[in-house]
Amino acid sequence: MSLDWQESTIAVSVPGGDPRHFRVQYFDTKEMFWHRHDVYNTRVDAEEALQQLASKGLKCRILEFGSCAAAR
Repeated sequence: MSLDWQESTIAVSVPGGDPRHFRVQYFDTKEMFWHRHDVYNTRVDAEEALQQLASKGLKCRILEFGSCAAAR
């Protein structure tokens, strides 16, 4: 569901961690569950995607991951 894919290298936020990223999610009222729409490298890109989803009447949110451990 990516709006646009641009390959780039991003430094990890912590040694052994994942790169900083922004996840856009939308809420499915039938399943009562948040689903991932896509993951973005910048907040600006995530906000653009959020606005597009919101314009379709979907409840949506951005989750910012600044320092995620590699092991989950």
